Amino acid sequence: MKRRGHRPVSEAGFALAIALVATLLVAALLAGLFFAVNEETRAGSAIASGDQALAAAESALEAGFEHLAAHPPEASPIGTLESRTLGVDGRSTVVHITRLDSGLFWLVAVVADDRDPGAPPRRIGALAAESRAPADSTSIVRITRRGWSELF
Repeated sequence: MKRRGHRPVSEAGFALAIALVATLLVAALLAGLFFAVNEETRAGSAIASGDQALAAAESALEAGFEHLAAHPPEASPIGTLESRTLGVDGRSTVVHITRLDSGLFWLVAVVADDRDPGAPPRRIGALAAESRAPADSTSIVRITRRGWSELF
């Protein structure tokens, strides 16, 4: 027998169960949203850091070309390696200059990610050639057919 103004016990329990399920579903959706936003933020930060490291490597490579042009190497043996440490954009970079033959050099700029020690360093390399002018002067020029290559 139903009383006026009162619902049966089974309907009230069912509505409570539906409300609890809906609350749990909304909480799960919000948790998923927070997780996705956190992961996207971390991925975006890693991409931005990698791009900054690549820009620092390009700057370090240019500094290596300038150093090589300002201080042309004497007749050093083939395979000679010279390394320079530079600070570019607040990052520690190393430029390795290797003599490949009498007039060809291979420059490699290496930039480690200071913020994430576990991230692999960015490396780029480029070729330079020694050019002799008629006035018996020597200059170092970049081989422009290929500006630089990313190394892994």
